[in-house]
Amino acid sequence: MIDDIIAKRQRMAYKNEEHVRIGIVLRLLQKAGWDIFDPAEVYLEFSANRNEDKTKVDIAIFANSNEPTAFIEVKSLGSIRAKLQETERQLRDYNRNNTAPFSIITDGEEWRFYFSQTGGEFSEKCFRTMNICKDGIEDVELTILSFLSRQAITSGKAREYAENYLKLTKKQKTVDDSVPIAKRIAEDDPDKSWVQALIDICSEKGFEIDREEAKEAIKEYSSISDEVKAPEPKAEIISQKDVPSTNLPKRPEKQHMEIPISHINRESNYAHKKIIEIELFGQSFRPKNYNQLLLLTSKKIYEMQKSDFHKCTELVGRKRKYFSKEKADVFSPEPIGESGYYVGTNESATSIVKICYMLLAKFGYVKSDLVLKVEQAK
Repeated sequence: MIDDIIAKRQRMAYKNEEHVRIGIVLRLLQKAGWDIFDPAEVYLEFSANRNEDKTKVDIAIFANSNEPTAFIEVKSLGSIRAKLQETERQLRDYNRNNTAPFSIITDGEEWRFYFSQTGGEFSEKCFRTMNICKDGIEDVELTILSFLSRQAITSGKAREYAENYLKLTKKQKTVDDSVPIAKRIAEDDPDKSWVQALIDICSEKGFEIDREEAKEAIKEYSSISDEVKAPEPKAEIISQKDVPSTNLPKRPEKQHMEIPISHINRESNYAHKKIIEIELFGQSFRPKNYNQLLLLTSKKIYEMQKSDFHKCTELVGRKRKYFSKEKADVFSPEPIGESGYYVGTNESATSIVKICYMLLAKFGYVKSDLVLKVEQAK
């Protein structure tokens, strides 16, 4: 969906404020779990002050309450900066009459999130910004999931994130805001690590941080986006069907067609889901996390396809390879057994599962050779 919005933005499809409201904002609200067809939940042209007909919020969101949860002011594309102070005053006045915990200003491309229930000037209540076209798609999805989704708001998580962010010092905010930027720089420059990119950006902004501070900031960011880099304990084999590696299943002799990458696991989402058990080539395991799932799958396929395993390096992402003999070629490299190859483990849960199926397909195996049993994380 984000890709489609960006594509329409690039061809100037959104001509006015109404296009932005319907084509971008309501679309994202629906994706975030809100019933945009129920006025009791998503109220357009809401009167914040019932005594003044002129004071109407573009969109008010209600979550299990008669009180508004969020106010959203929509502007035409590119106009948010020119009218920012005026719009902030407008939202401040709305919240004086009928307070909503969250307020959002957006022109469809740029988004500014405010937590109304804190002290200070309204402009100081902004705890998060997002740019759909400039930020990475994963970062955009993470922001929407964390601060705009119905689940995050009703569970209190969005409020918790907002309050925690507003408590940060200026240095901490600079570091936190720079983490996703550093990630994109590292993706574009194979000679620069995520940690070093973060250190350099913060230095340019007037704040010096060491490698440990950078690693901690990246770890915190990754834990929120379900990309936490966890230790890789040995997988527990719960169904012993141990056979010599020479008897492991071989690639089907007549099966030459690979599964198209675009069709692999496209609809599944493993974010915030815990692996209970997997069955890999008929053998059951209990990986402790998704990184271990990736390493386990890679190692098994290496054992079966040693002579052809170099083909794994043909699997590439947008910016970097998934597999390589060079550590610098992949993000957060982990060795695949004694193969001499590394696999990048700095991926989301959904991406890791997709990579596993891509690897299976590359060597002629089928999706049923890897079966996952998962449950919603508590």
